[in-house]
Amino acid sequence: MSPLRYLTIVVLACQCLWLATSAMAQPTLTLQPGVKQRIDGWGVFPSYHHRVEWSDDFHIEGRTAVQQALYRDLGVNLIRVKLSPGYYDGVAADRVNRANIQSLINHLRVARDYGITRYAMAVWSPPAVMKTPAGIEGYVWIDRATGLIAPWRQGIETTADKRTTSLRPDSETAFISYIVNTFKYIQSQGVALPEWFSLQNEPHFSPRYDGCLYPWAQYHRVAIALRQELDRQGLSAVKLTGAETNDYGSADWGSPIFWNDYWALGLDGNGQPNALSRALASISVHSYDEGGYLGTTDPATLDRYTTKFKSVAQRLARDLNYPVMMTEFSIDYAHSMSQIEATLLIARHFNREMMVIPNNYWFWWMGWNRTDQSYPGSQNLLFGDGPTKSKTYHFFSTLWKRVPPGSSSVKGLASSDASWKVDNAHAIDASAFETSTSQVVVLTNILTTPRSVRVQGITKGAVARLYRSTATEDMVLVGEPALSGGALTVTLPARSIVIMETGAASTEVDDITAFTVPASVPAGSGTAGVNVTATTAGSGRTYWAGIYDNAWNLRGSSSGPINPGLNAISLAYSGLNSGPVNFYVNLRNPAFVSLDEVFAQSALGGTPPAAAGLVTNPGFESGTTGWNVYGSVTATTAQRRGGLASLQIGGGNSSNGFEQILNNLTPNSVYTVRLWARGSAAGSVIVFGVTNTSGTDGSRSATLGTGFTEHVFTFVTGPSTTSATLWGWRGNAFSDVQVDDFSVTRN
Repeated sequence: MSPLRYLTIVVLACQCLWLATSAMAQPTLTLQPGVKQRIDGWGVFPSYHHRVEWSDDFHIEGRTAVQQALYRDLGVNLIRVKLSPGYYDGVAADRVNRANIQSLINHLRVARDYGITRYAMAVWSPPAVMKTPAGIEGYVWIDRATGLIAPWRQGIETTADKRTTSLRPDSETAFISYIVNTFKYIQSQGVALPEWFSLQNEPHFSPRYDGCLYPWAQYHRVAIALRQELDRQGLSAVKLTGAETNDYGSADWGSPIFWNDYWALGLDGNGQPNALSRALASISVHSYDEGGYLGTTDPATLDRYTTKFKSVAQRLARDLNYPVMMTEFSIDYAHSMSQIEATLLIARHFNREMMVIPNNYWFWWMGWNRTDQSYPGSQNLLFGDGPTKSKTYHFFSTLWKRVPPGSSSVKGLASSDASWKVDNAHAIDASAFETSTSQVVVLTNILTTPRSVRVQGITKGAVARLYRSTATEDMVLVGEPALSGGALTVTLPARSIVIMETGAASTEVDDITAFTVPASVPAGSGTAGVNVTATTAGSGRTYWAGIYDNAWNLRGSSSGPINPGLNAISLAYSGLNSGPVNFYVNLRNPAFVSLDEVFAQSALGGTPPAAAGLVTNPGFESGTTGWNVYGSVTATTAQRRGGLASLQIGGGNSSNGFEQILNNLTPNSVYTVRLWARGSAAGSVIVFGVTNTSGTDGSRSATLGTGFTEHVFTFVTGPSTTSATLWGWRGNAFSDVQVDDFSVTRN
């Protein structure tokens, strides 16, 4: 045999051995030293809250199971809400429609009752009167014959022209004033200001729903002016974020708000933040167009977009200390995709936005919708009255509760196999996180066959807990295997997701072990003492405690640090006139994520005292004392919202009514009237109001259901007015109506 031929055989043999060894080698994912970005927020847009715009299918008030699933069990520490154009009132002195914005106030109070006080707010459209053309939608149709906005219909393009809407330059100051006044009103209602505010949701997109197209020079101008006015009005706590575009931007220039390779946002010639950079406090985007689920963006282009945005986000974090926020993402799988396929797509997209993009905040779009059919099911984490929890809900709930924001960071991963993508790709197979006591790894398998990987470099814990989703499983705990040398081989079934947690179990380290409340609580106002015994596994643990009446209306609350062992908590309350009394305590981490909660009940004792205020006998506990009644009107104990009685206005005669003179009013002041009403049969109408103000009278007509609902309106006193008339009348002769618990307060 010639030397050359012998050498050739040896080389070929070595190559075969190398290939065989490579084929048998176990792919590895190695946790890297140190951490990447910190996680400051998991969030969700819970649902629409404004009944003027959206049906009851989107409204979560009164739906306790939905509230608990979103605010207690999902693992979020902040929410995102809408500043609706419906909150604008062109007649009100401050331009704020108090009746309409009450739904937002109620929504924020519900979240607060579950310990979530932080939120982001965005504008979808300025009020129509401030726009050209004057419509709240992103585009409208202008009739060629009349020049007016025409309602959409099939074939409208034959008689009308499509026009995008935008903020009129001469309305910019009025728009800023309206935003500032809205914040002041929210603050006056005892609700926290938004932590983050976005001037415009997707400002370069003109949809058929609420939208507004901003020329970029105008966006910069309004953002800078808004920041200056907020600071001038003492609202510096509200931070502006932008531009909330619905993608990362182009592969070359990124989001147009930043112009010329982000020249508009950055440092000036002296190395200091320029005016726009001083106005904003973070960079935020939506990432719908980066989902890639419809095949509209090829992977190579998507990778270039991602790489460009990553470099810009890193530069802004370095130069301006900007956090990076992804404030809206979901998918629409109205095409043929199963829930596990959709959840896999979402999980891999989420992995990229943790491992590639240095996001500090990440929000899912829609939390809940009552009917899965009326809105794409994939956009909702929950649907139905139950509610039904989607596979995506189970994925995020399991992960987010084990990676609490404020005390967690993203961890780097290194892959030994190109088929396991962990960085610089449009779809990422794995992500990793670290807390002070645990490490969490997300693994995905989109293949139709099982695949295995060895996860190594684990430094926290000796046992792993494996939670798995498949076509038939929803984050089921499938095993607790021991680690070997800080490593574990994990086998993923076909089309599955596994969340691997090592170290201290996040759901077990903090616990309320005992909760005692008084046997009875005096009615009216007072103080109730409760005892909470807790085990805590970290610093900065706090509690939030609430006391509620039988309808779960909050009557008092308390919050503060909680320590291991026995904690004596004092709860001051008022207006507690109906029992049984409900107590609630929530144990939270430093980022206000719920770790454990308890409920207890006690009896109501004593007789409710007469409520103090501008209304005499507001709850009709003393019959009709203080009221003038007309026709078939009397106090009743059969139907009441709270306390001992309500006022019943008989059916059969629309002239039945009541009134009371309000005294001790302050001239030139805005007052808010609140009352509760129900009908003995649905469809009853009641009209109520305040007149003789010498200023701006207020009134409201309401069609009632059979449960008590709150009704709110305002009035304004004139320059010398100190009294006015509060009244109510039947609006039809349909059935009996009961009203209860009036209040009149000066704003």
